[in-house]
Amino acid sequence: MMYLEQIFKKINKKKLNSEQVCKFYVDRILKSRKLNCFVNYDFENVIELSKKFDQRKNIKKKFKGIPIAFKDCFFSKNIQSHIQNSSIKKKFYKKTSKIVSNFEKNGGIFLGNIKINQFLTGSNKLKDDPINPITKKPDLIGSSHGCAAAVLANLSPAIVSTDVGGSTREPSAQLGLIGYKSSKNLLSNLNSLNISDALCAPGIISKNVADCALLLENIQCKNSKNINYYQKLKLVKNLKVAFVCNNFAGDVYFNKSHDVMKNISKAIGFKIYEINLKNISKNLEIYNLLLNKDFFKNFSTFLKNKKNLKNNKFYRSILQENLTNDVVRRFVLGKYVNDNYKQFEINSKINNFLKIKHYEINKYFASYDAIIYPVNLENKNDNNYKKIKVLANLLGLPCLVIPISKNGQNQIQSVEIIVKHNNDQLLLNIAHSFEKILDFKLKISDWWMNK
Repeated sequence: MMYLEQIFKKINKKKLNSEQVCKFYVDRILKSRKLNCFVNYDFENVIELSKKFDQRKNIKKKFKGIPIAFKDCFFSKNIQSHIQNSSIKKKFYKKTSKIVSNFEKNGGIFLGNIKINQFLTGSNKLKDDPINPITKKPDLIGSSHGCAAAVLANLSPAIVSTDVGGSTREPSAQLGLIGYKSSKNLLSNLNSLNISDALCAPGIISKNVADCALLLENIQCKNSKNINYYQKLKLVKNLKVAFVCNNFAGDVYFNKSHDVMKNISKAIGFKIYEINLKNISKNLEIYNLLLNKDFFKNFSTFLKNKKNLKNNKFYRSILQENLTNDVVRRFVLGKYVNDNYKQFEINSKINNFLKIKHYEINKYFASYDAIIYPVNLENKNDNNYKKIKVLANLLGLPCLVIPISKNGQNQIQSVEIIVKHNNDQLLLNIAHSFEKILDFKLKISDWWMNK
C-alpha cells in the first residue's frame, strides 16, 4: 500500500518520478473495475501530463506530478462528468472547480472522478454502486462511499470529497480510514455540485493523518491563511479532551471506544473529561429543515419540467425523472417546506437555533481543546451519533474520524474528533498523536484485482 507522504518524499528525492506513479495507479484502476469506483477519466492525458512533469527541470511546484482523484461533484474542464442530467452538464461544461484548480496549480494531476449517487443524496441503492473491499458488498454509507472504497483499494493516494452530514466521515469509519471535514470556507465549493451551501464542506479521505495534512496544504484557498498543515504536523500533549457520554451507557460502541480513548489519552498525556451535550435531539430537526430547503433550491432548476414547480403537477413530473426514492423524498419534502413556510420564518427559526448552538459549543471549547464521541453507524432512530455528527455541519466546525480498534472479522470501531472553527491544524495534530499510539493497520487481500 502506497501512502501519499511516501510518494511525495520519493519524488522529491528523485527515487520515483511522476510517470511511474501515474502508471501504477492507472494500472490498478483498470484492473479494479469490480469495485465500480471510477466514472470519469482520461488516462492517456494523465500519463502524458506526467511525462511533461518529468521532462521539466527545477520544478517549484509542491506536488510535482502526483495524481489524486476527486469525488464526482468536482469538475475538470478536460474531463466530461458522467452525470446524466443534461442541465447539470450544461452548467458545469468546460469549467474547473476552484479546489481542482488550486490542486493543479500546485503541480497535482487530476486522476479522475469517483462515483457518487444521484444528486449526492447518500442513498446507495443502484445496481452498480461501489463495492466495499472488506465485505465484498455494496453496503457503504454516504455519497462519498466510492471515495472511501477507492482509497482503501489503493486506487488513489487520497481523495478529495465533500461532507454534508457525514458523507465523508461515515464511509471512512466503515473502512478504517481517516475522514476529514474542513472548517467552513477553508476549502472552496466554487464550480462544484453542491447539495447545500450552508452545510456542505469539502473533505479528504486518506490512509493516515500525514497524507490528509499534505493534501489539505495543496488544495486550500489562497485567501485562507495558507497554513503549511503538513509541515506543522506534530505530536501534542497536555490538552483537555472531552468525551461525550449522552445516553451512551450500555452501548457497545460507547463502552469500547470510551475505554480505548481513556488509555490512549493517558499514554499521550491528555486529560480526559466526560460531558453531556445539551439538547442534541433538535439537531436533526433543524438539519433536515435546512437540508431539504437547500436541496430543493439548488436542484429543482435542473429538472426537465421546471414550469411545474409551482403547481400540483410537480409530483407527477418528478416521477418522470427516473429518480431514486430518496431523491424523490428530498424534492417532496423540500417543496413542502417552501410551500408551507414563509422564507423569513424558516431563516428565523434556523438562525435562532444556530445562535444558541454557537453559544453552547463555544462554552465547551472555552474549557476543552477537543470533543470526542464514538461513531455508531447502526440505523436506529435513537442513534445519538446521528444527532451529534450534524452539529459539525450546522456550525461549520472541522472534524475528523479515526479508527481505534478492530476485531478478527475486520469490524472497525472509530471515534470522531471535533474542534473549534478554523482550528484544523490542532485537529490534525490531535489525530496524529492518537495515530502514533494506536498504530492501527488493516490488512485485506486484493480480491477485486483482475490479473
